[in-house]
Amino acid sequence: MPANARVLVLGCVNSDLPTDVPWEWRTESLGAAWAWHEVSVVCVVHDPDGLDPDALVEAVRRVLLSTPGHAIGGQHFSVFRCSGLLNPRRHLIEQNQKNWRVVKRRGGLELQVAGIEWRVHSRSGIRLLEDVTTRACRGQNILICGEVGVGKSWLARLIHFMLHGKDARLIRVGPEITECSLARSELFGHIKGAFTGAQRNRTGRLQEADGGSVILEHVEAYSTATQAALLDFLDRRIVQPLGDCDPLQVQCTVIATFRGDPRLAVERGELRHDFFARIGQIRFDVPPLRHRPEDIPWLASQFLNEPDEEYPQGRKGRARYVLTKDAVDLLRKHPWRHNLEELRTLAKCIKCRGANRIVDRRVIGRALKRQGRVGKARREFHSWLDRLWYLIASGGK
Repeated sequence: MPANARVLVLGCVNSDLPTDVPWEWRTESLGAAWAWHEVSVVCVVHDPDGLDPDALVEAVRRVLLSTPGHAIGGQHFSVFRCSGLLNPRRHLIEQNQKNWRVVKRRGGLELQVAGIEWRVHSRSGIRLLEDVTTRACRGQNILICGEVGVGKSWLARLIHFMLHGKDARLIRVGPEITECSLARSELFGHIKGAFTGAQRNRTGRLQEADGGSVILEHVEAYSTATQAALLDFLDRRIVQPLGDCDPLQVQCTVIATFRGDPRLAVERGELRHDFFARIGQIRFDVPPLRHRPEDIPWLASQFLNEPDEEYPQGRKGRARYVLTKDAVDLLRKHPWRHNLEELRTLAKCIKCRGANRIVDRRVIGRALKRQGRVGKARREFHSWLDRLWYLIASGGK
């Protein structure tokens, strides 16, 4: 290391750093996930005059990799280059802000990225938006938690566009892939002759995400065997195709979605502790819709005027649906048990029934009542189907 190099270290370190490096410690935390796992290190390198910045970054990286201990040896850190000891949150924003921008709106904020707009007015929504724009970091493992239908997959795509732009690769991996009979081949790929039927080489989905992002959807449905198989990839971004002796290095961002509270799943034994410790380096909790009623008017307007089969390009140049004040009040009082999915279904119901462009309380009330009847009939049908399967399985007893 150069004698006049200065390195700023943030986060928690569970192993001893070399004493011959002039480390500067700062207690400022980048979020609860960093401190809770005690496996993450973020280093902002100060560039003194006369030093090659890129060479200094590589020197710091080599020192960290050579340090004993799982946290640093497992590469749970990022090294950034800056012209001074900047605020780490500000530095992370400057790294990625070329792909997005935040605009102040009346009583809220709007995030614009890749032609997508995300406007929030509630306190919890604004807090989430600020958290995403300051903590989301390229190349890290990001975990998005929340109830069913809150928009976890949508937020994962938004984070990908923020970090990598709209032209980078985005690979989706769901339980239907990870729990099939050829799950390892789907994930890691294979070479010709690796198993019966492998007649040619195949690139796995994780390798296809090189240079972009991979979204691991519904992690709560992954088996413990699948979680164990992904540990090395989450830790060091190493992919080893079936039948191949040479591992491949992949550079990508991992974004996982989890329905519910992952800590409860760890306590129940459904989620491996080591898997959760790796996948949750950066964690975002999406609040349910009932906790942010101020966001409902804009969301409802977006769903009512989004592209559909009748207008594939949206309602540009056409009469838009407008919500009246009494309709907005009714929407805010609804419990929204299924969050955004229920709100989107309500908007489709209003459009399918050919409602006027002025959507008032009466139109919303009829749509909610019809949607409630459909939901009740669906629940009764599934209950009847469960009873039928029970009778068949028990032999009519």
